[in-house]
Amino acid sequence: MKRTLMLAAVGLVLISINGCAKFEKKNPPQANSGEASYNQRFQGCLVRLETLQKLDFNSYNQSKTMMDSNMETATKYLAMRSTLGPDTVNVMDSVYQAKLARTCQHIDGQIYSLLLEQADRK
Repeated sequence: MKRTLMLAAVGLVLISINGCAKFEKKNPPQANSGEASYNQRFQGCLVRLETLQKLDFNSYNQSKTMMDSNMETATKYLAMRSTLGPDTVNVMDSVYQAKLARTCQHIDGQIYSLLLEQADRK
């Protein structure tokens, strides 16, 4: 279930990069370099979340909760996205993309801090 939520969020990001017009097409759009780049960064974020689990389980739980919350709200938004006007969609796509990016930056910051703490102890 959580994997499905993560994939839905990735879909949201890809849709926001491609725009509404391509979302309406029946044929899947070809991946452009921006889309592939963001997808790669997001997948990297999920890998770093798992890395965080190895460093500090409490930090992992905090970040996992944050990520799950973002995925849940993004999934709800995706369910109603097609009923919204183009201006609203543009804004909300950006909002959800920024929320995911902020969470990924938080995870990166936690990993960096934990690694520095480990290095200082030895």
